[in-house]
Amino acid sequence: MVSIEQFSAGALKFIEIEMLPALKVSQRWVVGALLGVAQWRIPEIIRELPVKYPLIAALGLFDAAGNIDLDAARGAVKIACQKHGAAEFSVPLIGTFSLSETNFDALYESIMAEAKMK
Repeated sequence: MVSIEQFSAGALKFIEIEMLPALKVSQRWVVGALLGVAQWRIPEIIRELPVKYPLIAALGLFDAAGNIDLDAARGAVKIACQKHGAAEFSVPLIGTFSLSETNFDALYESIMAEAKMK
């Protein structure tokens, strides 16, 4: 289990290290600025997920204290990647990102590194 703050910090670090370098300079600037704002909102958005979406609550990925079962999430994502390939996300102003099983593993490691630091 990791806290929402650890999850957020690790995810932001992953984006900075793994995703930003693949962008054009102008896109990096936009995403960098958005990340500066997002770092304060991401924990709040994640906390709202099980409240707004009963299916997410039913999956049991959050404990009573609001911590995230990262290992369960990772297992589900790995299975999905193995069955269906990389996940594609369309991001306004940026384009389409494709995240493979390897990318999700790097995201997991980034989050776990944050969890170990705090």
